[in-house]
Amino acid sequence: SRKMLGHAPYNTVKGMFHYGIIDFLDNALRFFGLERKLARSVLVIGFVLNQPFSRGRITVNGNSSMKSPPAIDLKLLDDRRDFARMVDGVEKLLQLCNRREMASLIKSLGELEGLANNRNKIEQLVKNISAHAWHAAGTCAMGDVVTPRLAVVGVDGLRVVDASVMPTVTSGNTNAPSMMIGWRGGELIAEDYGYVADE
Repeated sequence: SRKMLGHAPYNTVKGMFHYGIIDFLDNALRFFGLERKLARSVLVIGFVLNQPFSRGRITVNGNSSMKSPPAIDLKLLDDRRDFARMVDGVEKLLQLCNRREMASLIKSLGELEGLANNRNKIEQLVKNISAHAWHAAGTCAMGDVVTPRLAVVGVDGLRVVDASVMPTVTSGNTNAPSMMIGWRGGELIAEDYGYVADE
């Protein structure tokens, strides 16, 4: 069922529970920066906040060298509404884990151990371990930086055709929407040069 597989929506806090089984193979361990300690599979579950109010910022660093990386400030949970929603999501996650059907399968809740019904400790945990989910978007948002045809406002011949043009990040993975933006961007560029896409 949708509640047990894939991504289960939790619409009241605009977030999703993400979970999956990770076999402790060397590649998976290296990806998470872990050492091989267990020989069996482990269920990893977490809460991801969708449609955040917080807005990050990307700026050019002080010197003019093109080799300097940009300054990126994600401003995670900068908006108090996001922080409250994240705490609500972790509380719901704990409720899920404490259900009889799940509790019988769980040996340890790791960082969540002993936090049920203790909002203060959950708030502290959220402050300490929250992280981004690699879905940054909107740095060249349509309507502000680019036109509906993905042309950069005030700069001739320059377009942005990726997740940067999203005015708000999608609720799911940004992969498929980014491919759609790329496809449509290619069509728009072709149209501007007099080419018509095949039907």
